[in-house]
Amino acid sequence: MKGGNLKNRFDLERVARFKFVSNIAIGYYSLPLYFLFWIADVIFVPHLKWKFLFLRSLIVPFSWVCLWVINKAKTRKQAEFACSLITLANSLPIVAMIYLIGDVGSPYYIGLLMVATGVSDFFPWTLPFFFLQILLIFVPYFLLVPAIGSMSDISILVLNSFFIVGTVVIIAIVRLFHEKLSRKEFHQRLMREREIRNRDRIIRQKTAQSIRLERLSNQFSPQVVSNIKSGILDIDKPPQEAEICALVVDICGYTRSCRRLSPKVVHKVLNMFYRDCVQRFFKYDITFDKTIGDAVLGFSNEPVKHSDYVQRSVQAALEIMETVERNQPTYFELWKETFSVKIGLAVGLAEVGFFGDKNSPKNYTASGEVMNLTARLCSAAKPGQVLVTEEIFQVISIQDGRWDSFGATDEGVHIVAGYEDKPQQLYSAYQKTSKLVGNLDCPECPNGHGQLHLDEHNSMFVFKCRICDYIQDELPSPLLRKAS
Repeated sequence: MKGGNLKNRFDLERVARFKFVSNIAIGYYSLPLYFLFWIADVIFVPHLKWKFLFLRSLIVPFSWVCLWVINKAKTRKQAEFACSLITLANSLPIVAMIYLIGDVGSPYYIGLLMVATGVSDFFPWTLPFFFLQILLIFVPYFLLVPAIGSMSDISILVLNSFFIVGTVVIIAIVRLFHEKLSRKEFHQRLMREREIRNRDRIIRQKTAQSIRLERLSNQFSPQVVSNIKSGILDIDKPPQEAEICALVVDICGYTRSCRRLSPKVVHKVLNMFYRDCVQRFFKYDITFDKTIGDAVLGFSNEPVKHSDYVQRSVQAALEIMETVERNQPTYFELWKETFSVKIGLAVGLAEVGFFGDKNSPKNYTASGEVMNLTARLCSAAKPGQVLVTEEIFQVISIQDGRWDSFGATDEGVHIVAGYEDKPQQLYSAYQKTSKLVGNLDCPECPNGHGQLHLDEHNSMFVFKCRICDYIQDELPSPLLRKAS
């Protein structure tokens, strides 16, 4: 908040305080005390009691006028001028009483000290108006000396002046303390308000972010959501070029089967198929891209990078085949014939990131020649076959002690649709042994974050949560131990 705005707000708060204090000062201070002290009038100046009662009664209409004027005030200066009328309403009747008594040394001057104390304590005057109140209270009192004309009164007036000056000094110090305290409280309140606004803004941002991430959790792979939360991925950042291993899993004879089966059965089979694929994707930290009808697309090495991303992709593909085979009785019961899939894998550069502008849904995906080639390989594959490129074959042929359970059959050179000018040397990958993990399913995170994934920790393969970094303490299989 700028300096001018701060001052305006501070002044407006003072206007409100002047209005509030005026009602308190008149209703609970001036009027009760004025009429209470009439008892003293009856005792000490009985011959003037009725005149004094008349003077004291004048405060009632005068106070009403003061309150009416004060409530009309819009600015601090207007409020201070209006409240100065209250000072006059309280001090002038006392001066008149001293005049009627004819003695400036009369104890009634103490009433002026009470007015000065009350006015300074109640109202948040600026310094010029504070001194104006002192003048309005005591100048009429000092002007009584020429009117009364007694030299003895002058000596008493000098004595009383010391008490008046002392009272003014005290109330000035008290006023200064109150003003500093009031301004400090005002700035502290502004800081608290600013903190509350910032906190509310952060809460709104975090709430919106949580809602956004909750939606993303249903839309993107756990790897993607985790990287968005950690700030590694920016949903508004354009796609970047990266090397990936893409894989496409497709159902064989899907169109023909859809014609002979009910939509309900097809839907149930698709759900089983998607689950079997995606569970293996997540297990090996492969990003689930999308489903296109009966095909499931994924890619590895983005956004989570692994040095063995190719082996992970091949292992996931082979386990999908094994899972489908293991669940064949259930599939056969629904599909009414052998349920088989085919898979294509390829390695290459792709544009990876969030596609879509602010006016369309965002989609974390990969785009490029490698994705097209992978789809063509999947189409060329036979039922139950995992067809890979020569680049992948070269990688899985290296015996590194961890991923030595693969085998590959040379399928020769193929002319792949769309790549007639570039014949492809292809291989059919297969699982020689289940030395690594075989058909072992990933457990669920105990913190409710879904399926764990395979990761490396202290020279071992472990199951780990992508969201909370939970690591399963007891390894489900000694085969998970990484070769040294």
